[in-house]
Amino acid sequence: CSTSPPPRALASFFGTGLLGYLRPRIQSICKNLYPTNPDAVDETLTTNILRDSLDPGAINVMISGSKLPPPRTANELLGADFGSARSHSKEDSSIISAAEGYWTGRTLVA
Repeated sequence: CSTSPPPRALASFFGTGLLGYLRPRIQSICKNLYPTNPDAVDETLTTNILRDSLDPGAINVMISGSKLPPPRTANELLGADFGSARSHSKEDSSIISAAEGYWTGRTLVA
């Protein structure tokens, strides 16, 4: 399923509106992102974020995000195949068991 990005004018309009909505909320958004260390959100951090959002190229960064393909999972990127659980029964009984799939490929470590 292929979808095309929104027209540039529409993306620019939406991006400008989104930036206008987010700018006055920078400090509260950052405090929500650092719930265990809200003191990390200081005036320097919020001033720098605001300054960067006012850069003439900031809207282009937001527009470029609308042109990206949908994100892919780590399993997809690594070609992971965990198999699937499938039910099967023995011919002479009504007992049903599940066969589990096991990961045999590389492991993603963060």
